[in-house]
Amino acid sequence: NILGHENTLITIGSSRRHNTSPFDYSRDDYHIEWMRLASFANFDSTFVHPIYLAKNGWYSRGNKDQVVCFSCSAMHDNWTRGENPNAFHNTNCR
Repeated sequence: NILGHENTLITIGSSRRHNTSPFDYSRDDYHIEWMRLASFANFDSTFVHPIYLAKNGWYSRGNKDQVVCFSCSAMHDNWTRGENPNAFHNTNCR
């Protein structure tokens, strides 16, 4: 199950582990786009779309609309209409 709901077995590379929540993953796991997208199951914002965020490196922390970049660790929340999510990446972001 892509959303990582309770009792879902997730396979990452050669390691297998049992997760109860998409928020149990480590930051390194979010280099995989579908895992970032799965983290947005409870995302609370009408101003920015989760698919766009996941495609551009962001994953949800599960705290309302707070997101983190898997690559540069930039964080953003309290989204407003018209904000460009890519403007919040750190300069060293790939």
